[in-house]
Amino acid sequence: MEPITLPTDDAGTTYDAAFTDGYHRNLLVVGVLPEAQRFAGTPAFHTLSTAAEEAPGLGLLSILEQTGMVRQVYPLGRTTASSELSMASAGAVGKLTAVATELEHRDPLAGVSIVELTSEQDVPTVLRAMAEDPNIDFAARVPVRYLVQDAFNGEFMAPQAVPPAGALMWNLAKIRWREARQKNGFTDADDIHVAVLDTGIDPQHPDLAANVDHYVHTYSHPLVPVYLSDQDKVGHGTHVAGTIAAGIDNGMGVHGICNARLHAYKIFNDYEDFLGWERGFGVVVNPVAYRLALRDCIDRRMHVVNLSIGGAGAPTPDEANLFRDLLAGGTVVVAAMGNARLQGSPVSYPAAIPGVIAVGATGPDDRLAWFSSAGQHIALCAPGIGIWSTLPTYPGVRGHQAVPGAGSNPIPGAAVHRDTHYGISQGTSMAAPHVAAASALIVANAGAASPAAVKNRLMETADRTSFMEPPGNPDYGAGRLDLQGVIT
Repeated sequence: MEPITLPTDDAGTTYDAAFTDGYHRNLLVVGVLPEAQRFAGTPAFHTLSTAAEEAPGLGLLSILEQTGMVRQVYPLGRTTASSELSMASAGAVGKLTAVATELEHRDPLAGVSIVELTSEQDVPTVLRAMAEDPNIDFAARVPVRYLVQDAFNGEFMAPQAVPPAGALMWNLAKIRWREARQKNGFTDADDIHVAVLDTGIDPQHPDLAANVDHYVHTYSHPLVPVYLSDQDKVGHGTHVAGTIAAGIDNGMGVHGICNARLHAYKIFNDYEDFLGWERGFGVVVNPVAYRLALRDCIDRRMHVVNLSIGGAGAPTPDEANLFRDLLAGGTVVVAAMGNARLQGSPVSYPAAIPGVIAVGATGPDDRLAWFSSAGQHIALCAPGIGIWSTLPTYPGVRGHQAVPGAGSNPIPGAAVHRDTHYGISQGTSMAAPHVAAASALIVANAGAASPAAVKNRLMETADRTSFMEPPGNPDYGAGRLDLQGVIT
C-alpha cells in the first residue's frame, strides 16, 4: 500500500494514535454476500442509475474506479484457479464479487476485501451506499493498529553495552522464574508454538536462532502480494521474541522465559507514518499482512499468539471473526493493554476483544507503570519497565523525529537510532510477552488447556499486594504474574 500522509494543524496537536481518529483515512474493508456472485462476470457499471436498484454500493464503486478514485482492491479470501483468472484483469467490482464464489470454504476472510480509495472525502459516501446494497455483508473503515510503545517518550531506556547476567534480570526474579523451573515435574515449552505478530525478527540472532521455526515477511496472495523487508528495522519484534524464548543458560546475553518454538510474522509497513509531534514518525500495522498473518495462525493451530499492538478503532467484522476462530481453535491470545494512561486510558484493541488476555505493566516495586492503561478488561499485569531483551544484530532506527516543513506540516527529521544485539525497553509491549511465555508453559505442563482455562489459571495464581486490591480492579486486574504459581 502507498504511504498515507496525515495533515496537522499549526498548533502542534499531539495525536494519541497513528491518525487522529484511529482509522486509516482512505481504506475500507468490505465483505460481500453470495448474492454478489451474479456480478462477477459482468462489465463495469457505466451509470449510477443502472446499478441503483440492484447494487448501489457496487455501482458507486465502479463509477469511482472509472474516474480514477479507486487506487486498489485487495481480495483477502482464499482463491481458486478460476477465481484468480477472473480477477486478474477485473476491475474493483470484479475483484470484490469474484471472491464471493469462495464463500462455501471455511475461511474467516472469505468474501473480504480491502478497498483503497484515492481520497478520504469519498469514504462516507461509499459507506452509505454499501450499507444500502443487499449484496454487501458489511463495509467499515479500517482501524489503525500500531506499536503500544512510544519510542520518543521514555519508552526506550538509555542503551548500555552489556546486558546483566540472567540471574540479575529483575523481571525474571519478580515472577519467580527460576523457582518455577525448579519445580518437580516441570516441563519446558519445547513443543509449544508461539506466534509473534510484530515488526519482524532477526532470526540469525545467536540468542534466538535455535528457537525460530518460521518467519513470514512476504505475503504471497496471488493478487495481493505484500512485500515487506526481512529486517526488523525497529527492533520491537526481536525484543518481544527474546523475552519469550531467548536461549536459556546458553552462556550468552539474556534468558527467555521458556524454550518455545517461535513463529514470527512481520505485519508492520517499512515506510513510516506521522504519529504526532511528540512521537514523531514510525511504522504502523499493514492491515493486509495483519489479517493474512492471523489467518495463518489459525491454519497452523498456534498454541499462543502475542500481539504487542493496539489501536482505538473497534474491530471490523472480519477482524472479530479472525479472533473468534483463533480462540475457538484453542489458541491462547495475549495482547498489550496500551501505554495511554496519561491520555485517559482509551480502550485499545485487540486487548479489549472478548477472550483475549489483556496485560498491563508493572515495575520493580510492583507498582503500576505510569504509562500502563487501565480498563475493566485487563486480566493481569507483568513486568514492563526496564526490560532487557534481544535486539537485531544489524543497525536500525526506531523512527524519525517530526519537524515542521512547508506550512508547518510535519516532515521526518533526525533518525532515532536503536542499539544492536541487546537493549532495554519498557511498555505494556514488554509485559505482554511475559504472559505469552507463561501461557506456553501452562499448555506444556497441563498437556492441553483451552484459552479460557489458561486465562483463569493466570488470574487465579497472580500475586497481589495490598495496593492491587480488590481483585479485578481496572489498574492491575488479578495482580502481577507469578510463574511459579501457574506451573502445576
